[in-house]
Amino acid sequence: MSLVTFPDWLACVSEWLRDQAELDALVDGRGYTELPRDKTFPLFVVNQINDPSITEDVHWAVNALFQLDVWGGPKASTWTIAETARALLSQRFAQSAHDLDNGSIVVSSVRVGGIRRTTDTIVTQAIETAAEVSRARPRASFDFAAILKPGRPAGS
Repeated sequence: MSLVTFPDWLACVSEWLRDQAELDALVDGRGYTELPRDKTFPLFVVNQINDPSITEDVHWAVNALFQLDVWGGPKASTWTIAETARALLSQRFAQSAHDLDNGSIVVSSVRVGGIRRTTDTIVTQAIETAAEVSRARPRASFDFAAILKPGRPAGS
């Protein structure tokens, strides 16, 4: 029996989001898995919170939880970017197989959470210099869960 290992789910999700034309048009390629040192706003950051297995004895599929944060720009822009990402995840990412540079994955389902909006500077001050705090606000965030399993690369 061959060993089943999972691809880097975060790398796959991040790559997929950056490849979506509707989202790219709003952030001009500024999608990350951590905030870059030199920032241009608006931008989004996606993080993986966990990926518990959904099968008992077989390492086969996970119910992965992610969070997407949109930083900077007017409130209307952060909402539009977050809502576009939510719509893409639930309507295009779900129930599909994706052959990505970071791995082949199959997405059974996606559940998106509600968008949380804030202009609070506490989190922003922890990561930004004083001069950048106002540029990074406001922020819109949501979480999403996806049932994921490794796919087969095209041609295999």
